[in-house]
Amino acid sequence: MLSLNDIRFSTTFDDADLDFLRIVCIEEDLDFTDFEKSTKNIYIIARFENKLIGCSRIRIHPGNIYELGTVWVDKDYRSQGIAKQMINNLLSQIDTKIYLITDFENTKYYTKYGFVISDEIPAVLQSKFNYCIKAYPWFKIYLMVKDK
Repeated sequence: MLSLNDIRFSTTFDDADLDFLRIVCIEEDLDFTDFEKSTKNIYIIARFENKLIGCSRIRIHPGNIYELGTVWVDKDYRSQGIAKQMINNLLSQIDTKIYLITDFENTKYYTKYGFVISDEIPAVLQSKFNYCIKAYPWFKIYLMVKDK
């Protein structure tokens, strides 16, 4: 088992990383929308021995609506605290309300970070939320929110 001290976390990535992440997102059915070197979004990348093993981001939508999304860790490195470290790092960089869209099975996981199920869906997230409901009818989809 790895120690988190063996993992290098950074906020930068190169074109090869971007190509790799595009493939990962396709293979694991993750949202790749707006996943580019953009100053609009906040990224965290995890590496072990120069291999990209995890990534996550906060998407900043019009109207300054923040969304935690695309939390991914390579299957060979899961259950070692890497996602937790990435999420904590991202959340520490903002001081505003943040949303995420997830399925029922993951709602308990995100409550550890202060997220609660939201009754309010910002207009900018409505189409994505509706898409997730239609694309994954076997899952119960929720919008969660974490206040400042």
